[in-house]
Amino acid sequence: MTGAEPVCDLPVEKREKLISIIYTKRAAFLIYYVIAGVVSGIGLLSNVTTAAGFVIQDMPAWILGMTALFTGAVIVTLIEVKRRFTLYIITTWNLRIRRGIITRTTTRVFYDEILSVQTSISADEKPALMGDVRVFKMGSPNEPALVFKSVHNPEGIREVICRFIQSTPQPLPWSHIKR
Repeated sequence: MTGAEPVCDLPVEKREKLISIIYTKRAAFLIYYVIAGVVSGIGLLSNVTTAAGFVIQDMPAWILGMTALFTGAVIVTLIEVKRRFTLYIITTWNLRIRRGIITRTTTRVFYDEILSVQTSISADEKPALMGDVRVFKMGSPNEPALVFKSVHNPEGIREVICRFIQSTPQPLPWSHIKR
């Protein structure tokens, strides 16, 4: 083997373990998907009617139809990029929100810093079984430190987090990490 192997002085059972990676539900962006579908549908209908001869075949009509198709595809792509590149991560040591594609930012709160965990489910989110999970830190009890937005089963996620908070071992296995 070449190169230096990483040295970890923690036994395997005391290392951080990934519990879950959660994404925002697609239902949270439903209106944008509908808009993208309508715009793409208009572009497709424009091109079909132009090709069938119902509309005068000229360059502006073709450009408008293609622009509408392209715009619908771009809207869906942007929605999926935003949804896919926002990760809500639960580990055995902390909660994290990771955002971004090129420049990733990670916000993390360790379980011993958490003051409370709350959920908020609005009336329009309830049928889709989604809502927000708000995590409050001890230093700022009025402002949430982390918000898992539009996630599936927020009550279940809150319960998992609360169980990790209650079972936090002493001494803390993450005490060696700079905060």
